[in-house]
Amino acid sequence: MSRRWIPWLTLVGVVAVIATPFLSRSHSPYHLDQLGQVPVLHQGRVKPLDTVARAELLGLRGKQILRAKDKSYSPMEWLVEVAVHPDIADTLPLVAIEDSEILGMLGQKTESKPTLSFKELLPYLDKIEAEAGIAEQVEARGRSRYQRAIIALKSKLVGYTQLKNTFRPEGVRDFDIYAQRYVEQVPGARSQLQAHPVQPELNPATVQSLNEIMLYFKQFHYISRAALFRTCPPLDGKGDWMTLGDGYLVMLKQPGAHPASVFLTAAFGAAEHGDSSKFNRAVESYHQVVAKSYSGPMSKVKLEFYFNKSQSFYGLMGVYLLVVFLTFTSWLVNRDWLLRVAYWLTIWGFGFHTLAIALRMWIEGRPPVTNLYTSAVFVGWVAIALGLILERAYRNGIGAMVSGMIGFSTLIVAHHLSLQGDTMQMMQAVLDSNFWLSTHVVTICIGYGATFLAGFLAIVYVVRGVFTPSLDEDTRANLIRMIYGIVCFGLLFSFVGTVLGGIWADQSWGRFWGWDPKENGAMIIVLWNAAILHSRVGGLIRDRGLVAMALFGNVVTSFSWFGVNMLGVGLHSYGFMEQAFIGLMAFIFSQLVLIWLTYLPTRFWRSQR
Repeated sequence: MSRRWIPWLTLVGVVAVIATPFLSRSHSPYHLDQLGQVPVLHQGRVKPLDTVARAELLGLRGKQILRAKDKSYSPMEWLVEVAVHPDIADTLPLVAIEDSEILGMLGQKTESKPTLSFKELLPYLDKIEAEAGIAEQVEARGRSRYQRAIIALKSKLVGYTQLKNTFRPEGVRDFDIYAQRYVEQVPGARSQLQAHPVQPELNPATVQSLNEIMLYFKQFHYISRAALFRTCPPLDGKGDWMTLGDGYLVMLKQPGAHPASVFLTAAFGAAEHGDSSKFNRAVESYHQVVAKSYSGPMSKVKLEFYFNKSQSFYGLMGVYLLVVFLTFTSWLVNRDWLLRVAYWLTIWGFGFHTLAIALRMWIEGRPPVTNLYTSAVFVGWVAIALGLILERAYRNGIGAMVSGMIGFSTLIVAHHLSLQGDTMQMMQAVLDSNFWLSTHVVTICIGYGATFLAGFLAIVYVVRGVFTPSLDEDTRANLIRMIYGIVCFGLLFSFVGTVLGGIWADQSWGRFWGWDPKENGAMIIVLWNAAILHSRVGGLIRDRGLVAMALFGNVVTSFSWFGVNMLGVGLHSYGFMEQAFIGLMAFIFSQLVLIWLTYLPTRFWRSQR
């Protein structure tokens, strides 16, 4: 293969990976993509309905595809099933139970980790709610694993119940016919009330009609309060968004129901009766009404829908993993063309990584880092950018290798963080400032990325030195220069980011420094990077000492980045996550093992034999 074709062939490969989700066409006769592009108001943010479906399914199932025995459901297919056939949706495997105490309470084998349906959990709802109520009375940082798990289970079941009651009252069939009767009866009853305002003058037929309307009213009022999100934008562009139930309740004050409620009800009614043509027409009408009423830019809503559909970060995980494989293989078999392929794959992967971050910024109207999820995506981006600079300078595959390693690792972390729900949710109060998000938070994350890069360069040093014969003198010297240079870069940005954080704290809370755990973690990163440089310059450490200290920098940075958020104390604590804690401890243990390997006598190093 001619080397001049490598850049273009790798570009085609990366584009094919990114474009694959768009090439897979649904065979469903229902226009679910058009329904998924409709804006709704959820958790204080206007977003496409598709985002709500994905976030809810991820939060419940941990995946964006729900696989049952005889069928696989996409997020929108699952949402429609919940709205149209809740009795079927209740039987689908939905919630994975891992806590042994909860399994015992549910009568399940404690050694298994089953995925249970809502129907299977239904007999235990009262007990789950009671146990969660007891757990919620305990202070967050003092809760046991069982208490955290039971509260999370209750939250999932409440969210699912709210989702079911967003589109129709639970247990009501043929809701479109039910709603149509209400729409037909309200005008006549209102006219009768206006003609006979005194109750005794009403004739029996009018009284019966009013009693029926009161029953309807109670049902619509119920779904108005229980709905998970709002589906109807204000028609005049000035009022508040309304739930589907509110869209019918407004008939008590004005001549007609909100057209968005009418068309959405008609769409789900058609789906309930298997009429895809009527469903598609109703969705089209619903889409037009909402697009006309919504005062915000529809372009952002549609872009978010297509961004969701692309699943670009999942595709990039595969690209970065392939980079690691090709680079490592090239070191074993000594094939330069493999390094070149890996280099260009990294470049194109980085390009699409950059594009994805830019699109998220435009959709949110925010800087690149707004929460832990986006910090993981951005920290990986920073490390890949620096790795490509190293690869451009040294041309030995090391820059590509560490770029692939960190890119894959940070996107895996981001994936697990996305299980908490919408990754573009409203800001934490402490972060609600675009200026400081653009300065302090971004700068400190650049420091994280650089410190991790130095640590992953140290991993390459140890792995190549202990397990392969490829760590020759030139490679060793280059790796040491890379680690030292990146530590200098990391120290600069960590220090500047920490100072900017102090200025922000002074403006927000009236003090520059408060010994908050997150502040302490940031300071420790600065001090550790400074200690590495001083030890090296002062001759206290040589090559392997520099490598060991860079590896421990991974421990320091990971704990500052995630660990302090899970302590349950301080202004930066955003919640304990069992899976994240286990993953963090596993990563720290792996770095300690690598430090131990660093100090193995050289006779055990394969590269020194």
